[in-house]
Amino acid sequence: MSSIINSKLFLFYISLFFNFYQVLSRNIGPFEEIGLQTDSIWTWECKENGCTKVEAQSSCASDGKCEKIPIVSQEVCNLLCPPGNLWPQPNGNVYISPKYVVINSRSIALDLHPKDLKKDNQENESYNTIKKSTDLFLERFNKLERSEKANTIGHNVVINLLIENADIYKYTTGVDESYCLNISLSNNNMVNITIRGNTFLGVRHGLETLSQLIVFDSLNGFVVTPLEVQIKDKPAFTHRGLSIDTARNFISVKSLLRTLDAMAAVKLNTLHWHITDSHSFPFASKLSQQFAKYGAYSPDKVYNEDDIMLLNEYARLRGIRIVPELDLPAHVGEGWQASPGSVVCFNAQPWTQYCVEPPCGQIDPTSHSVYNVLQDLYKDFNRLFDGDMFHMGGDEVNLNCWNSTEIIVNNMKELGYDRSSEGFHRLWSDFQKKAKDIFEENGGKGKQLVLWTSSLTEGNVDSYINSTDYIIQVWTKGNDPTIAHLLKKNFKIILSNYEALYFDCGFGAWVGSGNNWCSPYIPWQTVYENTPEKILKQQGLDSGIEQILGSEGALWTEQADDSSIDNRFWPRGAALAESLWSPGKKWQTAEKRYLIQRERFVTRGIAADTVQPEWCRKNQGSCYL
Repeated sequence: MSSIINSKLFLFYISLFFNFYQVLSRNIGPFEEIGLQTDSIWTWECKENGCTKVEAQSSCASDGKCEKIPIVSQEVCNLLCPPGNLWPQPNGNVYISPKYVVINSRSIALDLHPKDLKKDNQENESYNTIKKSTDLFLERFNKLERSEKANTIGHNVVINLLIENADIYKYTTGVDESYCLNISLSNNNMVNITIRGNTFLGVRHGLETLSQLIVFDSLNGFVVTPLEVQIKDKPAFTHRGLSIDTARNFISVKSLLRTLDAMAAVKLNTLHWHITDSHSFPFASKLSQQFAKYGAYSPDKVYNEDDIMLLNEYARLRGIRIVPELDLPAHVGEGWQASPGSVVCFNAQPWTQYCVEPPCGQIDPTSHSVYNVLQDLYKDFNRLFDGDMFHMGGDEVNLNCWNSTEIIVNNMKELGYDRSSEGFHRLWSDFQKKAKDIFEENGGKGKQLVLWTSSLTEGNVDSYINSTDYIIQVWTKGNDPTIAHLLKKNFKIILSNYEALYFDCGFGAWVGSGNNWCSPYIPWQTVYENTPEKILKQQGLDSGIEQILGSEGALWTEQADDSSIDNRFWPRGAALAESLWSPGKKWQTAEKRYLIQRERFVTRGIAADTVQPEWCRKNQGSCYL
C-alpha cells in the first residue's frame, strides 16, 4: 500500500457481491414488466412535467383492448426521468440511461487491494481517512430500505475507486474536488461502477452521487440503479459552507454531528463555527480553563478537547473542514470575568447605546492583559483545529462603548489618537494587527484569516488591513457597495448577505414585539438564486468572480437550539449547496429534485422542514402559481 501512496496512485476496490438476475431494458414510460405482483393501483410515468401518477389498469387502446401497465414506483421514475434525482445537479457532462438494472443487496464485502497491507499503512492518516469514508458509504447502503426479495435476486456489482493523489485527503481552499463516475454492464453481467478523482475529496463526492443513484423500488421490492451512467463533475465555487453560532444557545455535539451528515449529503465542505460570544463561552480552553467555568451556561454545556477532536475527525471523513471563530474585539462578555480589566461595557445599560443586542461587551484594546490571554486562547485553537482557515470575527464594534470608557479614552490620548471616528478606527486597526501577530506566533502562521464586514472594511480599508492578510466575509446586503469596493481593492470575499443567507430571519422578535430584525423569512427559492454571479451583476461588475470564494448560510441562535437547528438549516442548506456547485438555473427547474432531496434528509434522520404537501411530490408539476 505504501508504494501505491508514494506513487500518488491509490486504487480502492469495494466489492458488493450480488447474484445474477436480469437487466430491465426498456425506456421508462412504461418500464418493461418483469412479472412482479403488487397491491398498488398506481404507477408512475415519465412525462414532460416529471413523474405522473396514473392508474395501473387504465391503459386501453382505441379498439377497446386493455393492457395492464407495469408497476413503476415513483423512486424509480425519479431516478430515470429527466432531470433525474441528483442533488446538487452535476456541473458537467451527464448521461443517465432511461433503463435500469436490479442489484442484489444481500451481502456487501469490502475488498482492499493489494491485500498484503502492512500495519504501518493502516496507521497512515490518509489511508484511514479513505478507508473510514468508504465504510460510511457501505453503512448507508446497508441502511437502505429493502425487502426479502431484494436479498435474493440481482446482478453482481463491483465499485472501483481510483484516487490519483491519496495524500490529499483534507479539504483546503481551492483543492481539486472533481470526479468522474461511470456505470456499465459488462459482458459477464457484472455491474461495473468506477469513480475517479484527483483527490479523496472528489472520489468522496462521487460516492455521494452514487448513493443517490441506488434506490429502493418500494412497489416492487428491489434495489435498482441505472443501466448506464456517465458523469463528469466539479464544483463551481470552492467555499461552500454553513455558519453556526453555539454561544447564544448551546448546540450539542450530537446536533453538530447531524449537521455535518446533512452537509456531506449535498457536498457542502465548510462548517464555520462561531463558538463564543458575549452570551456564553463554551470553549473549554486548556490554557485558560477559567473562561469556560465563568462563561458556560452550565458545566455540561461546554466543548472539551475530546468533543472538538471528534467533530474534526467526523468532518474530515465527510470532506468537510471546520473553521473556528473567536470573535473580537466586540461580541465578548461572559467568560471574560476570568481576565479582569480585559472587557468593557459588559452588560451595560441601556444596551442599545453600546451594542446591537444584549448583553454588550467589547475588548479593551489598550489593556495588556488582553494580549496575554490571546496567546493562550490562540495556542489552544491552533492546536485543536489544524485546518487552513481561522475566523477572527471583527464585526459590530460600537465606538460609543470605547468612547464612554475613561481608561480607553485616556490611553488613546497617550497614543496620540483623538476621539474622532478615525481615531477609534486607528485603535481598532492596532488591535487587529496585534491579534494577528499573536495568532501567527502561536501556531497560526500560514492560515487564511477571515474578518466580517464592518466599518473597518469600508472606505479606506487598505489603510487599516491588507488584502493579502484577510478574506472578508460579507454579511450586509447583496447590493451593498462595500462588495464592489472590496473587490476593487483586491480582497477575496465570502458571501453571507443576510437578505438571502441568514437562516434565522423571519421569526418573532426576542427583544420587544413584532418580527426579528432581518424579517421576512427567507424561502429556499431566494437562497437558490442568490449566486455569486447574481451579486456581481447587482454590483454592476463584469469581473471579480475569481475573488469570490463562495458563500455561507448563517444561523444565529437567539431563537434556535437542538430542537430547531435541523429545520432552520434544512432543506434550505441544500439550495445553497446547488447554487455554489452548479449555479445558473431558475428555482422552478430544481423544485422536483429539491423535494426529493428533502425526503433524503428525513430518511437520514435530519428533521428537515416541510416544503409542500406530500401530494405535490407525488404529483409533480401540479403545485404551481
